[in-house]
Amino acid sequence: MISIPFADFSLEILECKSCGKGCKKVPGHKDTHALVQVFANHTLLTNVEGCKPWFAMVDAAVRNMVSNLRAAASDAKVKKCQEK
Repeated sequence: MISIPFADFSLEILECKSCGKGCKKVPGHKDTHALVQVFANHTLLTNVEGCKPWFAMVDAAVRNMVSNLRAAASDAKVKKCQEK
């Protein structure tokens, strides 16, 4: 069996070392700092027409998973900061 990659996915979750000051500011928000940053990339690697509907469904699931991971990381960081 030959395995052909049809999609690529990368995920990076960054947590600020501090709890506010020193963290990257959130654009458009005066006093808000990003405690957690998430960078995700999900790309279809083929032009095969039949793969596009499949990729749309999988991409929706991946985006949901990334959203849940972002929320969990943010909740954990806020809890850690509140304990200080």
